[in-house]
Amino acid sequence: MEKVGAHFQRGAKRAIISAPSANIPRFLMDVSHKKYDNRFKIISNDSCTTNCLAPLSKVIHDNFGIVEGLMITVHTIIASQKTLDGLSGKLWHDGHRSLQNIIPASTGAAKAVGEVILAQMQGPYKSPMGINPLEALSFLRALCTFTVHST
Repeated sequence: MEKVGAHFQRGAKRAIISAPSANIPRFLMDVSHKKYDNRFKIISNDSCTTNCLAPLSKVIHDNFGIVEGLMITVHTIIASQKTLDGLSGKLWHDGHRSLQNIIPASTGAAKAVGEVILAQMQGPYKSPMGINPLEALSFLRALCTFTVHST
């Protein structure tokens, strides 16, 4: 919230952040955008991974019902990664250099999809993730168990 405040100090009337936030309302196109209300000054469009998974999950859930799922994500290098091995304040493997290692990680996208679409389910997706030494490629694979029979 503090970082967004600087935009308002410089005259912005509204702000959209492209990251998940625990205390900012999130809206995703074709998923929850119709719930948007003009009174919100700051909203979140969540993460790229959530924007990939949420519309697909909504269509699947609306037509077949999702009981549970496994989401596997391969993500490119992210801005907070180190280019050389070094200390990391979070997890030890976050200190590995990004250009030659696949870094095990986690993503909040699975939880976010549960909050935005599948509110009746607690964490429908399990979500292992690997951050890979790639410049421009990410992919997501989702495997689901449905409530209705499908072929």
